[in-house]
Amino acid sequence: MRRAIAPAVLALVGVLGALGAPGTPTPAAPAAAASAHQGHGVHDDPAARVQPQLAVTTTHAVVAADRVLRVRLSCSAAQRCTGQRWLRVGTVVGRRVSYSVPARRTQTVSFTLTSAQLALVPASGAVQAKVGTAARTPARRPDRHFVVALRRPATAPVPATSYAYTDRNWTPSAYDTCSAALHRSYAVVGPDGKLYPGWHPPVVTDPATGESCTFGHEHGDDPRTSDVYDLVVDQFRSLDFPDRAGLPFGYVSEQLTAYAGQHADVATRHEDNVGHKVIVRNDVRLVAAEPRGYVYTTDADGNRVPVTCDFLMKVHQGSHSADATANNAHELVYAAACNDGTRLVTSLMTRFGNPNEFTRSCDASVTVPTSGSNLPAGDGGRRRIPDRECIDDYVLVDPDLGGAHTDPWGVYEVWESTNRIVAADGRTLAAFDPWFGVRNPARYYDAPGLPAAPVVGAAWLTDPADGGVVDADPWLPLTGQEPFAASDPRSPFDGAERDFYLGQTVVTNDGGPTRWWTDPYGEHGGPVPFVGAVPQLVSATDTSSYPFLERRTFDKDADFGDGQHVHAPN
Repeated sequence: MRRAIAPAVLALVGVLGALGAPGTPTPAAPAAAASAHQGHGVHDDPAARVQPQLAVTTTHAVVAADRVLRVRLSCSAAQRCTGQRWLRVGTVVGRRVSYSVPARRTQTVSFTLTSAQLALVPASGAVQAKVGTAARTPARRPDRHFVVALRRPATAPVPATSYAYTDRNWTPSAYDTCSAALHRSYAVVGPDGKLYPGWHPPVVTDPATGESCTFGHEHGDDPRTSDVYDLVVDQFRSLDFPDRAGLPFGYVSEQLTAYAGQHADVATRHEDNVGHKVIVRNDVRLVAAEPRGYVYTTDADGNRVPVTCDFLMKVHQGSHSADATANNAHELVYAAACNDGTRLVTSLMTRFGNPNEFTRSCDASVTVPTSGSNLPAGDGGRRRIPDRECIDDYVLVDPDLGGAHTDPWGVYEVWESTNRIVAADGRTLAAFDPWFGVRNPARYYDAPGLPAAPVVGAAWLTDPADGGVVDADPWLPLTGQEPFAASDPRSPFDGAERDFYLGQTVVTNDGGPTRWWTDPYGEHGGPVPFVGAVPQLVSATDTSSYPFLERRTFDKDADFGDGQHVHAPN
């Protein structure tokens, strides 16, 4: 059977066109408010409290074995913060050194303790130290002191291991040449002090052999190429293991397990390693939808400039298994930093629609029921996944139907998210709604008894209704071969051809605290951590006056598996 592709899919494909030069500029939106000073133990003059410039946001820290102490400096001014800093432990004051923190940014700096200072830091318990600062720009300020509790481990600490590291980590298949041990070496320590899998290239040099080897899967963009990477890593940094910070895969799931231990009605959720995908996009100018044009702000010199943002995302998107046909909650890290002062580093289990159902990818008007999930209902969004109807209607073509051809867009998969970071009193602190597309998923939903049939298998199928078969790439060249499994590297359906859509990023936290703790679903936020809480960074700004933004597509030609020996499961 052959019919016209659904209007919703055509509209979605139409969005894939390249964004042209924006037209008439959108009227300027008010510049975002500077972050309110949230320092602890500060002693300064009234003027400094009225016009905060630089704050030390670290309140507890561990002195590393090399005597190095790392703390976070936050510049809330509209221009670069510069001056001097020093460390005082007891009566021992270290030398003054310069600092330079970009406007509306957070930066990690280090102090090397002297022998006299180190002797005052106990291996158990803690001692109060003071980080002193003297501002030079944007305006001179008298000395200020921020209290930081210091301690040092009696012996070299060893991180605990997370479930993602011990039980959901990757193991090689017959097609892979890297070892499981090598994969486990690409690990980071999360803010809870536990070891998590981290990003790695799909092909690496094995230090044990000096030879190249393959993992068979990829995790998308290298997060280190993101201009917001340092901000994200600082959010996930463990005070006990500051040098092993990175982007931890499975951190929110780990917190969900702890949270569920305190709430009997909350289900746990763990995901496989290969589905974690990193997305980096720097220097994105925000574009209003109507009238179409850039959104503007005012820079430190009073010039009217387009609002420009850097984005770093990590989403778990498994397009190789039946998991997503029933389960709606998947781990998402969403970070953004803009020249209007917007700062977000959020982590949550985002719910793409409801559990036990999905939306047919080739016909968005159809909801396909499934079963097996005990996860909570969603608050918007959906998972558009191909099923057997999409295969029959768009891939298997009636040979007697002239002019019809196999359409690869019939299996295009898009996960649409709707997310909020919510305070305990119900206020929305931030909202964002990225979408994630897969042009070559490895599986489609066949039937309740066969929820994960291989997309590549359509090369050897016949539509029983009309005798339809494939007649175009990428299936057609395979029809003369013996059928093979979805995991075979010869399959063009490895889930590595991905794109993404950026929509709205709205912050409504004007003058509020910048560090929040929420449950793993981004709700019940407050200033104090609790069992299973996830840290969220939300700038003390308000962008609600911005116009509605145009949803834009990126990476529409990207193939993260090209030449990288990638295959399903990926």
